[in-house]
Amino acid sequence: MIPRKPQGRSGITLTEILISILLLGIGVTSLMTLFPLGLLRLREATRYSRSAILTESATADLGIRDLLNKPSFLNVDSGRYYTLSAFTPWPYDPWVQDTPGYASGKFLDPIAGPNFGAFRGNGSFNKWNPAPHEKDAPRFNAGAGLPVAYDPLWRYTTGIYPGATIEARFASGIGFVRPDPDGGTASAHGLQRITNFPLRTPPIGNVPDIFVSPEDVVLQSSEDAMKGVGNVSPIVPDLTMGGTNNLTGMPNLQNDWTYTWMFTGQQADATNSTVFVGDIVVFEKRPFAADPATLPFGGTSSTVVAGETVVEAVFGYTNRVNSAGSAGYGAATNRSVLLRWPASMPDPEIKVGQWIADVTYERNATTDYTRAYTDPTTGGADAYYPYQRCNWYQIAKRTDAAPAGNSFAGDAAVGMREMTVWTSSPLKALTLLRKSDGAPVHVNAALVSPYVVGVYHRTIYTR
Repeated sequence: MIPRKPQGRSGITLTEILISILLLGIGVTSLMTLFPLGLLRLREATRYSRSAILTESATADLGIRDLLNKPSFLNVDSGRYYTLSAFTPWPYDPWVQDTPGYASGKFLDPIAGPNFGAFRGNGSFNKWNPAPHEKDAPRFNAGAGLPVAYDPLWRYTTGIYPGATIEARFASGIGFVRPDPDGGTASAHGLQRITNFPLRTPPIGNVPDIFVSPEDVVLQSSEDAMKGVGNVSPIVPDLTMGGTNNLTGMPNLQNDWTYTWMFTGQQADATNSTVFVGDIVVFEKRPFAADPATLPFGGTSSTVVAGETVVEAVFGYTNRVNSAGSAGYGAATNRSVLLRWPASMPDPEIKVGQWIADVTYERNATTDYTRAYTDPTTGGADAYYPYQRCNWYQIAKRTDAAPAGNSFAGDAAVGMREMTVWTSSPLKALTLLRKSDGAPVHVNAALVSPYVVGVYHRTIYTR
């Protein structure tokens, strides 16, 4: 028998090492990808759950606390908020009446002059001017009330109340949306931002308790030492006060909350003040401030509400207009919205899943529930949509922002950029378009706010 020497153990080859490194790299890369995806999914899940919980809490507060009770807006204590001395010599009901433009002088009679606030139902027009215009009352008594923004938290936090130097309407786009082609002001006046919680110095009341979802405890940090907190502890909640409000002199609370809410809606019937329909709007990390800004259309500086970017919108844009006359609506375009803004503005943050709102608002229009465009060639009414509206839509698809490919009146002065988005639900109102070129007859407006994370439709009954 021939003895055999045992073979020596061979080492790992370079090829095997490279393959192992490749496999390890693939595994590590996969794990690294899972962590941010997991965090993103966790954030989305947190948003949905917190929004849903806050919405149910808001719905309960609106009902149990009877927050929309009409006398609470008109009583002696808070009625002064809706008596703007420069425009109305008497209190008015903001749910059914608006006032003229904030810088356009005193209130004028709807019959005697063209510059007056929008009316719905039997508001102050009939109440305070019963004669000699009683015969005109029926035209003010049809349809729902005016859409408004019930937003006590913003008023409370900023200290800016109706009657202040700025009116601070919700989603006002005046100066950021081009004028109407006929030279009139675009539909960007914004909704009345109303409250029935009075201003107090120092601030008291439970406004934050109602409109804020308390976020997880924010612990103190080294930054608190610079605010004069004193002894900083990493396990003590941060309850510091940060500076004072320039307008009111009241201390600014350091907002440790993340989720807040407001209500945009209207009386279901202008003659019935017990039923309201609208949307509970949930925000994440919403800013509470009014900042100076330069207006692209107008050239003067103004004060605008932070976090409420308003752009021009063409709801149902198309170059195929269904109409026997010179204007009408787009064919089969009840989900597409063309958004346009001056090139001098930063591109608004618009993502799939985000919310936008149709905030078209003709402040001095008095027709209750229709918009009628009469074609001069046919004499027929070609359009019927509200002068004032606030409809929310979630974005299902979008294009990238690009220089405007559509040239409308007024574009050349500033240059425009645009984006087309498609909504997840059908549009409730469309923009009236000229049949010749698809340009809007009246310039509509849309609110774009990345802070809105949920919109929930509700019907609220009051006692």
